[in-house]
Amino acid sequence: MAGSELTNIKSPRVKAARRLTKRAFRDRDRAFLAEGPQAVREALALDGVVTEVFTTA
Repeated sequence: MAGSELTNIKSPRVKAARRLTKRAFRDRDRAFLAEGPQAVREALALDGVVTEVFTTA
């Protein structure tokens, strides 16, 4: 879904990303949410780690 724009905050993809703010969901999904330019830059530097990227204007 590269390049697809999400305009609905109730989208299942957005909901799944927002759930990662809670430790229980991070542990369950074995995933995390990187916020901010430095954290995202470091995550993107690792092959196969990033599954989705969300940005705002």
